[in-house]
Amino acid sequence: MAYTTSPESLKGRKKRYVLTDAIPLADTLYKKFREFFPTKSYKKETLAAHGCLQGQCSHGDAKSSKPVIAFPMGADGHSYHCVNYTEYPEEPRFLTASSDPKHSSELGLLGLKPFNSSAKTAFLTEGIWDMLTMYENGYHVLGLPGVNNLQPEWCDIFKDKAVYVLFDNDKPGHDYALKHSKLLVQHAAAVYVLRLPPSVPYKNKDHSIKDVSDLFALDTKFAEEFLKGLAAAAELVVVDPEQMIADIVASRGNNIQKSIAVTG
Repeated sequence: MAYTTSPESLKGRKKRYVLTDAIPLADTLYKKFREFFPTKSYKKETLAAHGCLQGQCSHGDAKSSKPVIAFPMGADGHSYHCVNYTEYPEEPRFLTASSDPKHSSELGLLGLKPFNSSAKTAFLTEGIWDMLTMYENGYHVLGLPGVNNLQPEWCDIFKDKAVYVLFDNDKPGHDYALKHSKLLVQHAAAVYVLRLPPSVPYKNKDHSIKDVSDLFALDTKFAEEFLKGLAAAAELVVVDPEQMIADIVASRGNNIQKSIAVTG
């Protein structure tokens, strides 16, 4: 059967997509994953640290024909971001681990399981691949399930931290990095938006850069030094309280009371 890829359908009550037969990631599926994604050669220890599982995607009595790799997402322990090594053809990206209505699939941050909550800095990436790349290279990092999806209830984890927002090098990445920074500054100690250049010179050649994984694919040491330079040059994101109120009013309609207290 053809499964929908819309996260909204997972929140409905008519259709529920469930992760079943879940077990720790086996060597055979890990090898297939490495073969299909040769540029995403994460160590198996990295996937295990994130609580990665393998299982089946089911809807009612129907099961997927191929196993999915499932990454825990959010803090509820029941939601997963799924990757199918066969080109994501049929299975939805987001699943719940139970058909119990109380465990409906609610999206959340990626990378919570190994995240060091006591760290004073944190990177926030767009999606799972950049999150895994940053983690494997020693950074404290969390990932969004989609560039447009950051919820206020997810942001307490950034309290007292300096947050570096590092999204894809495209218009949605640029736009949402600035948009989400307005929410993050209400929780974090400081917020910086890091914008990657369209290309970087490396070994006498310009290389196009669409995300931070492209940067690390060139050379790890080079990428680390490059990120240090970006972070040092980044400007602190400061949101004007009056403008924040105006944005809230605009997003919720003109009937909202304007007596909103914003404390810095």
